[in-house]
Amino acid sequence: MRPGAKRLPALTCLGLLVLAALAVAAHPAAAQTPGVSYSNWSLSGNMVILRYLMPVADAQRVAGSTTLVETQAKVSSYLLGHVSVRSDAGACPAIDQGFGIGQVDPLAVQAGMYGFEIFFQCPGTHGLVLHNTALFDRLPGAINFARVEIDGHVTQQLFTAAHAQLRAPASGALHPAGVGRYVGLGVRHILGHWDRLCFLFGSLLLLRRPRQLRTLIGGLALGYATSLVIAMGGWITPHMTLLGAFIGFMVAFLAAQLLTRQTGKPRILALGSAGLLLWLAAAVLLAHGNVTVVLLAGAALFAGCYLAVSDRIEQHTIGCLLVPAVFGFLDGFVLPAAVLPQHPSGGTLLPMLLGFDFGAVLIDAVLLLAVMGGALLLLRWKQMPTARALVNDLATAGLGGLGIFWMLSRLHV
Repeated sequence: MRPGAKRLPALTCLGLLVLAALAVAAHPAAAQTPGVSYSNWSLSGNMVILRYLMPVADAQRVAGSTTLVETQAKVSSYLLGHVSVRSDAGACPAIDQGFGIGQVDPLAVQAGMYGFEIFFQCPGTHGLVLHNTALFDRLPGAINFARVEIDGHVTQQLFTAAHAQLRAPASGALHPAGVGRYVGLGVRHILGHWDRLCFLFGSLLLLRRPRQLRTLIGGLALGYATSLVIAMGGWITPHMTLLGAFIGFMVAFLAAQLLTRQTGKPRILALGSAGLLLWLAAAVLLAHGNVTVVLLAGAALFAGCYLAVSDRIEQHTIGCLLVPAVFGFLDGFVLPAAVLPQHPSGGTLLPMLLGFDFGAVLIDAVLLLAVMGGALLLLRWKQMPTARALVNDLATAGLGGLGIFWMLSRLHV
């Protein structure tokens, strides 16, 4: 066989998966992430104007209703109890805006969101403190991306349950939220999502040698770095729902890789996986005719090509690098998709992405090293070969079932 013969299928797989991932990420509209809200605070003299955006699903959860008028009324009342402003001279009440509007004005905003506007009038102009606890009591881990403007100076801020208030300076602009805040956000993102954890731990079972762990971590880092470059360039608009669905596919794909290794029949599993996904794509096309077909067709092409040659390329670095790199690439678009409604500038977005991606890769590496260390200790156990076979069987079934569930439930097919 010629030296380049084995590399060609690997490069073909890489190209197909990258094209499929880009097609999924480049959908023209971004779905909103549950638990992520947005606030714009404008401070001028003794007046503070707040515009608050909340995803429809979260607003309906707060209101306990799906009707427009009732949801707006109940969320307006809820916000008055969870956002406030104070000054050194005392509390800043929300004022009646007149014309029958009341203290909270429901706004017409982008699809998938509810918008609200509140005017706070302060008895003084010094020592203004912005307080925001909305959604933190209803959705653990909720975050609020805030844009604060003081006399024309704009900074990007971050409200969380642990950091629910901001103090405005006597003069000049607020310091933007530090990179460390976004590092913590990246860490919590990985720890708070079972699909990400399943992918990490499932990837360990595919390693043939302990030293391949470095390649696995390097692949994740490469994927996040690539997504950062593309997000900074503004070349694509990520679609959160499809990103989540494709990550579900990646989890199920690990199960297919494990099954291929266990059965030693890569071509049969390649045809079966690709055929199933293409059949599902055809069913979705007939029923809906939407972009979901792109994801399923791309997943089918990759699964078919990769699994057919997996017994060869997994022996090389690219086999260990490819799948985690694509996972990191997809997951790296989570924060750009989340902050999209606020249209941050490149200078504002860069430290956010650097912190988030570093935090995600850092916790990925810590978790992988910890589990690998535990596994190496268990190698001294006499029954380890039997236990590993059982773990592989259980992992294959679990990853396959969970991955398919996450993929299909997020596609709404």
